[in-house]
Amino acid sequence: MTKALNDTLGVKRTIKHFDFSEPYWEATKQKKLVIQYCKATGKYQHFPRPVSIFTGRRRDIEWREVSGKGVVFSYTITERGTPAFRGAEPYAVVSVTLDVGVNFIANIVNCKAEELKIGIKVKPYWHPLDDGTHLLMFQPDKGRGMTGPEAARGPQAVARFLRPRSVAIVGMSARAGSAGQVIPQSLKLNNFKGDIHLVGRSTEPIDGRPVLKSPDELPEGVDLAVFTLPAAGVHEAIEACARRKVGSAMIFAAGFAEVGDQTTQDAVTATARTAGLAVVGPNCLGMTNNVDGMWLHMLFAREARRNVEGGGCLRRPEWRLARPLPARRRWPRPSAQLRDLDRQRGRPRRHRFRRVPR
Repeated sequence: MTKALNDTLGVKRTIKHFDFSEPYWEATKQKKLVIQYCKATGKYQHFPRPVSIFTGRRRDIEWREVSGKGVVFSYTITERGTPAFRGAEPYAVVSVTLDVGVNFIANIVNCKAEELKIGIKVKPYWHPLDDGTHLLMFQPDKGRGMTGPEAARGPQAVARFLRPRSVAIVGMSARAGSAGQVIPQSLKLNNFKGDIHLVGRSTEPIDGRPVLKSPDELPEGVDLAVFTLPAAGVHEAIEACARRKVGSAMIFAAGFAEVGDQTTQDAVTATARTAGLAVVGPNCLGMTNNVDGMWLHMLFAREARRNVEGGGCLRRPEWRLARPLPARRRWPRPSAQLRDLDRQRGRPRRHRFRRVPR
């Protein structure tokens, strides 16, 4: 049985505005969504605040327009609302992860209860208010379909990653020995027949191929983007690849959650999930496909084997000491304090040891 959700459009709303949030409300008069952006860290923040939550400085904040599209992160169907919403039940409140990585909480309209699921893509719905501003709500973006695990996982996503028909190298460099040079060498060594696209800062062609200035210049639907960028450039590049409907990405760079920058890693994850872009990484060394003959490694080029049963793998860093611990151990003598304590308690003499490296 179809259960209808109330759009709550008839509910009278009184919204208090603060001085530091005025740019947000002014933009809604033109049905535009602007979000605070920290220039010092390159990260978005919401809800509006007087200062950057990352640096604590007012001067680091600027307002940037975003699309307002995103994916439902979580939702609540309210059967008994607050006094202002009495009689409008049931209605739904959703937390939406926007394309830029921040979460936005609002009502959802034009949506049936059985259609509301975690992972559906949504777009803005602007509800007019009496003062000329608009209240942002969300509605299903049925032209975009499902996202998340349904789009970025499964056999098709894995096939685009392990058996790409086209590869983009994002962060291409002319410097010998760099990852941007190693990947094209690997593709050439393994006789890759698909399209190869280079994205970098070089103004001259490399190996006879033009170098694009931005992932936004890529053709739509590239199967695999290999990121040889530093961590600071990954989020912006992922956003561009999402706009170009790239199928999968491999990120070599370190410097995310493992060093405390969980925010950037979450933003990259949210952007990729919203776009249905499968990501391997960050902090990935490469991948090997010994079935079809594909070797992509950030450190060196090598010819992969072919037709090996179960011959695919992903490579990650091996965290180990530069030199293994010696096999020999020494057993320290029991301390005088322990011997005296046993003697005072009338216990037989015992030895308490612990193993320590030599």
